[in-house]
Amino acid sequence: MKAKILKLEALKTTILASLSVAAWSGAALAQSDDASEQQAASRSLDEVVVTARKKAETLQSVPVSAFVTPGDDIANRGVTTIQDLSRSMPAVQFSKGTTSNRQIIRGVGSGDNPAFEQSVGTFVDEIYKGRARTSEAALFDIERVEVLKGPQTTYFGANAIAGAVNILTRDPGDAFEGNIRALYNPTFDGFQVEAGVSIPLTDTFSVRVAGQITDTDGWIEDVNTGEDYPKTETWAVRATALWEPTDNFAAKLKFTHTDEDTEGGWPIVRNFCPPDPAFGAPAGFCATALSLDADTASGDFIRNTSDGQEVVLETNDLVASLDYDAGSFAFSSVTTYTDYTYNVQQDLDLTPLPLLNWEQPEDYWQFSQELRITSTNDSSIEYLAGLYYQTAKLEPTTRGHFLFLSGVPPLAPLAPYGPLAIQNEFVEESDVYSAFGALTVHATDRLSLTGAIRYSVVEKDFHREIAALQGNENWDDPIPFPDSVAAVANGFAAAASLAVPGVSDLSRSDDAVSGSVSVEYEYSSNGMVYGRYDHGFKAGGFNGVDLTSAAPDIPFAPEYVDSFEIGSKMSLLDGRGILNIDFFRSKYSDLQLSSVVPTTSGAFVNRVQNAGGAVSKGVEAEGRFLISDTLTTAINMAYIDAKYTTFANATPTSLQVAQSIPFQDLSGEVLPNAPKFSASWTLDWEQPITDDLTLVFSNLLYYKGEHFIAQSNETFLQQGSFWREDLTLSLESDNGWSLSFIAKNLTDETIYTYGAAAAASLGQFVYFTEPPRSFAIQVQASF
Repeated sequence: MKAKILKLEALKTTILASLSVAAWSGAALAQSDDASEQQAASRSLDEVVVTARKKAETLQSVPVSAFVTPGDDIANRGVTTIQDLSRSMPAVQFSKGTTSNRQIIRGVGSGDNPAFEQSVGTFVDEIYKGRARTSEAALFDIERVEVLKGPQTTYFGANAIAGAVNILTRDPGDAFEGNIRALYNPTFDGFQVEAGVSIPLTDTFSVRVAGQITDTDGWIEDVNTGEDYPKTETWAVRATALWEPTDNFAAKLKFTHTDEDTEGGWPIVRNFCPPDPAFGAPAGFCATALSLDADTASGDFIRNTSDGQEVVLETNDLVASLDYDAGSFAFSSVTTYTDYTYNVQQDLDLTPLPLLNWEQPEDYWQFSQELRITSTNDSSIEYLAGLYYQTAKLEPTTRGHFLFLSGVPPLAPLAPYGPLAIQNEFVEESDVYSAFGALTVHATDRLSLTGAIRYSVVEKDFHREIAALQGNENWDDPIPFPDSVAAVANGFAAAASLAVPGVSDLSRSDDAVSGSVSVEYEYSSNGMVYGRYDHGFKAGGFNGVDLTSAAPDIPFAPEYVDSFEIGSKMSLLDGRGILNIDFFRSKYSDLQLSSVVPTTSGAFVNRVQNAGGAVSKGVEAEGRFLISDTLTTAINMAYIDAKYTTFANATPTSLQVAQSIPFQDLSGEVLPNAPKFSASWTLDWEQPITDDLTLVFSNLLYYKGEHFIAQSNETFLQQGSFWREDLTLSLESDNGWSLSFIAKNLTDETIYTYGAAAAASLGQFVYFTEPPRSFAIQVQASF
């Protein structure tokens, strides 16, 4: 209680300080001379550009709800990943997970399963990143990030059923220029250096090279190793070549490589050891931890686990684009290739002993080709048409080394060879064919109607092998048992609900039409209202992490959405303010969900289900205002009511498992990761202190309401409401350099982004945490 009071007092102090800054700046403006007042009155907010309809438009003219962050803001705040950036966006969450990461907009996203294409599609320089692992990759040398809310399946592809994140990196300029940024974080003993340079080699050919290096300790103390985790080392590089031989033709080639090594594995801690009395006496790994006096079950920033844990991620992206402007129309070709290699070595028993070691290597590659033709003339009718093809191969593996079972009598014949391990490998090959088009009719100078359609065919082939093998305690690849004892391993794995060894071969083909209709009416030169309807589709697939080998349980069906949105976008105060508001209702059918079911034996069952339905509805508002020549503020708010409409056979909670209840009915209950209210408030103040030096104060205050963080709406896995604050204080020079002090999570909240039941310890739970309060110094220079 005392800590909470201190946090509230700190929050109150910060808000008062921010308001004092606003008052001070307002007073200074009131005392300025007439010339300064005229200059301030002539200023207006910068226009925000968005490419929600495959062309550059101002955000205020597009019938879509979007959150756009310029690259300069990302650099100034010391943001390093899209997960970091999403921490201040209402109704948006990108976070780490176990078998997959989480990408959620308006309470809807794909579950924790590597077989899922994400319901929130991510695009980097038009490369589709449908696999969530790549959301951990470095975010650097950014032009802007566009977060488009609601279904975007018509323009961005069949799977962007809940929204899309469009990341655009910087291109070469037509003059020699560069930038460098260096950050030191004493809280986590970390540093980051980022640099980029554009070089025009001829009048028509230019290149840009950019890179980033990061080395930092973590925020979770591991008592056993004496280290702070996760320790992260990252390096990334991007090279771009741009050739513009004529005014109407451009060719661009861009290659990006990232390499990340995280010592200590996931940012994972545990709680409820000993468990709540409803679960009875401590058992499993919790009992082991207590016997070793190694419980450290704080649910905070401390743990006591084995050494050798690690996460590695390596990515490669290549995109080649051709753009030709023929006068009345423009033609574009976008060819992309992307791949990644991922692996995690994780101690799942969360004790200092090697009892249950888990490993998840994953490889993926993807090639795509898109052709587009777009009208360019200023007429009453605009059109867009295109073709898209994608082929991909996904190869995930999960390996569990069950060292704690070595003394179990049924496994005695295996003792001379080593502990039991379960290996699950699957390969999914897919092909996507799409044709899409859009037509906009400007019925009058003020009224426009747009219709868009996409037809998609998705074909998938699936091969999976599950085997009981000879494991080890070092996360090395398991090897087969001799034939003489293989049957013992297979039989025990099935009897203990660990896995059913076997081979599965399946295939499927899904096709559907997605479409959208929108109407826009400009009621004045400063405002518009719009309405839109979207029908979206996400293909079905195969649950590759299911270990039962039961063919009927492996496939899952496509997911569909019907969404309505109405909104208004207004420019106020002669361009010195904007106010946007939208109301939405999205109804999902056959919602694809993944969950992990704990069992009384300590094993897990991975389930993928198509929930009967869900509805996400609510209201969002954005306001940005240039209060004075030196003071800008912005407020973003989202109220969401996201619930299951029908979900009678949902995954049970841990307590229900202990009570032998196989399912729970979540019909009418809230979706996880869907807080009813979230909001952010930013305050940016600039005060000249000399002829060429300016003091810049930037404060971001973010609120998120309470919500469940597990698919089963587990009572013990909830994140309470919290206020998070980030602050930046900078000294900027007209000569192109700046010195900044950056504080993140000033309110020092403990924030959980993922939760699950712990392995073999019914009643104990694990959490992923965000970093606590931290401070950094940053230097930037441009030339």
